Amino acid sequence: MLTGALAGLFSMGAFAWQPTKPVTVIIAYGPGSGNEILIRKLDSIITRTNKINFVLEFKPGAFELIGMNHFAKAANDGHVLYAPGVGVYYGTPVWFKKSLVQDPSEWEPVISLGETPLAVFTSADNAVNHPRELFNLMKSGQKINIGVGAPVFVLAHEHMVKTTGAKQAQRVQYNSPAAVAQAAASKEVEFGLAPLGVVTELANAGRLKIIGVTGSAPGRHHSLSDQFKGLDLVGHVGLMLPKGTAKPVVDYYKKVFAAAIATPEYQSFLAGINFYDSLKTPEAYKVFIDSQRRRWIPVAETIEFQQ
Repeated sequence: MLTGALAGLFSMGAFAWQPTKPVTVIIAYGPGSGNEILIRKLDSIITRTNKINFVLEFKPGAFELIGMNHFAKAANDGHVLYAPGVGVYYGTPVWFKKSLVQDPSEWEPVISLGETPLAVFTSADNAVNHPRELFNLMKSGQKINIGVGAPVFVLAHEHMVKTTGAKQAQRVQYNSPAAVAQAAASKEVEFGLAPLGVVTELANAGRLKIIGVTGSAPGRHHSLSDQFKGLDLVGHVGLMLPKGTAKPVVDYYKKVFAAAIATPEYQSFLAGINFYDSLKTPEAYKVFIDSQRRRWIPVAETIEFQQ
């Protein structure tokens, strides 16, 4: 029944507009990010009943600035999409304002693809096992380094530093959350901040140990917000179209992706990688973006950031 419904939705006569050539999805991180993982799964669902050919284009670096500027120059004919992380809403537009080709608030939001708690983790043999122990370690003034790979983790790191009054917590920046996970597993950094969904595989393989996750997280892990009060940030992947994209194009992608996201297959996939879907409609996604900007842009403006 579900397959039939999707086939009906995706039939040639169902839309006023449809793509006529391969659709590029820009991802501003390297391979292995949550952005890529979610897009590839949705691609596998959508292409069963629709002739869309998605092509992923990786543009990592500068906390999404390179990818954002590349996307800002794209034609608004419906054949280029952008899969942003949450930092596009409040981090990069603040820290790289003078370098932006275009304000991302002008882009057309499509829909949320999923959210995941933020995780703090370390190598499997590190002595720290609990958020309370990490809190005390940071508060003691001992020198530690924490890897981050996206703007949301810069905010999380700075929140943890301010909460503990840490004087020797060094932020080490990487091009992607996946790179942070690998760096912590190989002990290149002592601790890392990344989406729970991105580090799960390495944790299951015994290469990483998850110390805690953000307080909004479902599941079995310790809550970071019990110690680091107010740390309720989440990792997030969305979908956007360029400024000035025509309404029939926007409507097309909203319907196509909403149908794929609602399938039991995709929802089960999200749960399996510690993602979840609380923003179930395109309208909810826009409200989420607006709320994130209002809440976190003032915080981002207080952070000294160096590329």
